[in-house]
Amino acid sequence: MKICLSTSPHLNHSFYYQGRSTNTRIVTLPFVPLGLLSLAACLEERRKDVEVIDLNRPIGGGVPNDQDYYRNVARLIQRHEPDVLGFMTDADSYHHVLNISEECKRLRPRTVIVLGGPHASVTDYETLKNFPFIDVIVRGEGEATMVELVEGLQRDGRAGSVRGVSYRSESGAVVRNEDRPLLDDLDTLPVPAYHLYNISPTDTVYVEAGRGCPHACTFCFTAPYWKKKYRVKSPERIFSEMALLKERYGLRHFNLVHDLFTTDRRWVQGFCNGLLERGLDVTWACSSRTDTVDAGLLGLMARAGCKAIYYGLEAGSEKMQKTIKKCLDLQGGLEVIRQTMSLGIEATVGLMVGFPWESEDSLSKTIGLFFSLLRMDVPKVHIFRVCPFKGSLMHEDYKGLLYFDGHFLDFPLRKTLRGKGMGLMRRYPEIFSGYHRYRTRLEDEDLLKGIDELSPIMGLFRYPLLALLEGSGDGLELFRRWAQWISDHNLNYHPSKPLTHYGTAGEFLLFLKDTAAEEGGSGYINDLLRYEEIKNNLREASASAPRPPTGDSIRQRQADHPILFPRKNRYVRIKKFNYNVKGIIEQIKAGNVNPEERSCHILFFIDGLGKLNTARVNRFGTRLIGLCNGRLPIQDIASKLTHSRASPGDQAYEDVMDAVRRLREMNVIEEKTYDTPHDRRRSGRKGINKTVRQSVIHV
Repeated sequence: MKICLSTSPHLNHSFYYQGRSTNTRIVTLPFVPLGLLSLAACLEERRKDVEVIDLNRPIGGGVPNDQDYYRNVARLIQRHEPDVLGFMTDADSYHHVLNISEECKRLRPRTVIVLGGPHASVTDYETLKNFPFIDVIVRGEGEATMVELVEGLQRDGRAGSVRGVSYRSESGAVVRNEDRPLLDDLDTLPVPAYHLYNISPTDTVYVEAGRGCPHACTFCFTAPYWKKKYRVKSPERIFSEMALLKERYGLRHFNLVHDLFTTDRRWVQGFCNGLLERGLDVTWACSSRTDTVDAGLLGLMARAGCKAIYYGLEAGSEKMQKTIKKCLDLQGGLEVIRQTMSLGIEATVGLMVGFPWESEDSLSKTIGLFFSLLRMDVPKVHIFRVCPFKGSLMHEDYKGLLYFDGHFLDFPLRKTLRGKGMGLMRRYPEIFSGYHRYRTRLEDEDLLKGIDELSPIMGLFRYPLLALLEGSGDGLELFRRWAQWISDHNLNYHPSKPLTHYGTAGEFLLFLKDTAAEEGGSGYINDLLRYEEIKNNLREASASAPRPPTGDSIRQRQADHPILFPRKNRYVRIKKFNYNVKGIIEQIKAGNVNPEERSCHILFFIDGLGKLNTARVNRFGTRLIGLCNGRLPIQDIASKLTHSRASPGDQAYEDVMDAVRRLREMNVIEEKTYDTPHDRRRSGRKGINKTVRQSVIHV
């Protein structure tokens, strides 16, 4: 029996809000499916023939976006000729999984289609009742259940009395077998079958640290899904998986999967100390609450290689904190985030809006918290619109307030297929509650449309945004103005666009320019906007470019007198500004803006890791980079800079070479090397004066 386990389709949101995709191009986000690999390992232990498919790799631009899209995706899957086809599920892509499953069943009726994962688990009855092409649903923790299900299908073609499954009987009735108890010891699970996924050194790889959360946040489905039972694997088990992945695939960074990694302080201390003693030399990321860590624990985590932590603050109102049972001390939370970043750990913070009790006051406070986090220079701050997940306490109590507006980012499918998905969501609100929204106490619900995709864009332009708020400080009013601006803009320029409140990074920058002009923006704000516009244009231009090579700087060839012809990288810009933009940014972060009109040159470049960087560049650096056109040899560049002849061995030549080496390491300069005759004339030694010889770059 052939078993195929498939991921669900996932949209790469950043390509759309950054305006890098057309209206019909489907851009997916491939990922290493840890849950499926764990299931596969359990099946392999029982000598089952199992294969793992990441749909996001072949369908990301590889399947024509036409009326047969779902059928063509199904054909890709059915090429593997599965007897059992299992899909992972989540709320974001459930309609896609159902449509693909329907086509898979049509192409190969004898394939047993199984759904698993959080979303299928809580919608099992409704799914089986309304979609006859789904045969079985594995509920909850799936490893042992999936193995027993496959063995039952091999034996007599039935799910029988397997605990943890729901299925349709021969009479068509939905049968829901008893729940399967959770595993007591997660170490008994085999190592995920990583060999079934083509992992590359650049992939984001997840290592499971444990499961479950003991808290009772009303909006969350995670805690009830795991029955509020907190479990962790042993540190040694986690270390062994890290070591395996490092040795086999060259990986050195891991995302540790646990809903709340820092629940048990002693366990975290043991994990960190064990990692230090083992000397594994890896880095890792995790999720936490701000009330479960302090400076001491964070310091130990940093020494043990922690490089990133996700904190969910959720609401900016103390009253809302209590209402949703998050119950965080917000001021204490901000201090923990400061401590986190001071230790070199990148903090990501999540906020939520759109609760049933959301008012102008609570929304204003959450938006105010968002801008406070931006001012603290937290790298990533996200505002999510509350998703009414079935299974959460909030959904059970307030599902009567749900409504559907269809305003969410999804695959840009043809109108007929998109309409089919929308029809499913309207017809089955219990199944697709995640695409519905709660009615709030706000007078204008449209204010919340598009907010989920806006926060990453605002993060890109945080400094001019914060500068504009210096005067009024009213973040909610700015949100309101944006909602009106983008709605009018789309109506005028994109009348057929269904998502009226979504905009791209470029459109938000245009909004900021309009806002600055209306308020008579200061010259330094205009410089900040121009600075961000150059960054945004460079980011978009380099998005599809291959990652530049890394390594040593200029390599001198083995010849008598090599001559290097450096040239500026195509993704490099040098621009003059009237104000010291980099200095003003530091003032904005400090909350004390006192701009001084002093011109400077800023270097914009993409480093060897594909990251956009900026740096102040002095006069010597500006002239040097300008002369690097690929046609002038180092001797001529050095001669032009010093107004005298320069040759290898001269101080002037060596000074220029040192500068070129540094610029090459930064990926600012590329070079070509040519051999020349040995008898090249050489000038006398002459160095560059002390002022010119100072550092080229002021970071």
